[in-house]
Amino acid sequence: MNRFVCVAAILLLAAPAAVAQDMPLTMFLIDGEGWTKAPAVVTPPAAAKVTPPSVVAKPTVAALNPAGTTWYVGSAEGRYVWAFQADKDGQINPASGDRYARLWVHKGQKDQPVSGLTFDTRGCIYAATPAGIQAFDPTGRLCGVIALPAPGQTGELTWTGDARDHLTVRVGDTWYVRKLKATGPK
Repeated sequence: MNRFVCVAAILLLAAPAAVAQDMPLTMFLIDGEGWTKAPAVVTPPAAAKVTPPSVVAKPTVAALNPAGTTWYVGSAEGRYVWAFQADKDGQINPASGDRYARLWVHKGQKDQPVSGLTFDTRGCIYAATPAGIQAFDPTGRLCGVIALPAPGQTGELTWTGDARDHLTVRVGDTWYVRKLKATGPK
């Protein structure tokens, strides 16, 4: 199968809500809301039990979309979140991958490490990076970068709260939460 067909298949599987294109960051953030320290101990999401393909240099995190159709892989090197089709057993189909969401990097910066990935119910993708939480629409286009709550090394990224409307990130040894207009899958 040629590369064009693979990329087209990934886009069709990964972006069922293509109407969500060109989403500004204001579609995510609530005026007056900011980061606060998590009021309780946060249980990090379980690590994915997959082997990312060798095409991704130094993979750091893999997350399966809520529909179970697409794996997204972040790495310590490069400027992209990669997308791969999930095979019938739910594993990564290594032949189906390609760069999907281009990460924002500071001028002159070569790489943008990704330490956490999550999704909202609209199909948007969130990537924890040293530059902030990068939010992408379902087609992989950058909507904006949510500033980190504190300086330090980012870690896991997940949703908490009864309504799953608090984006939660670990920075260093501390967990922070921020209520958003979006909600995470249950």
